[in-house]
Amino acid sequence: MAEIEDLRREHAALHAQAERFRRTLRELNEVEHPAIVAGGAALAALAEGRGSADQLRATGAEVLSLIDAHFQKEEEILFPMARQILDARTLREVARQMDAIEPVE
Repeated sequence: MAEIEDLRREHAALHAQAERFRRTLRELNEVEHPAIVAGGAALAALAEGRGSADQLRATGAEVLSLIDAHFQKEEEILFPMARQILDARTLREVARQMDAIEPVE
């Protein structure tokens, strides 16, 4: 019976990790990414002369803070979790697709 309890605990832990993964993806895509895009748009508007140097500096700092938090979440949560969940072939395909993305200028 101890083996069954071990399996149940592992199963519950896997479900909790999968939910954390889903929640992290949702936060990155639905919360952080739109906030970064909106901050970038505000920064561009300010840079076009519609704001003071103080506004430009504050908005720039806010955007950088959002980007730092976003990257930190990817590095500390998303990428390690992906390495645990995805098989080697899928990880290679993800890497290939990421390499194919052209940077935005």
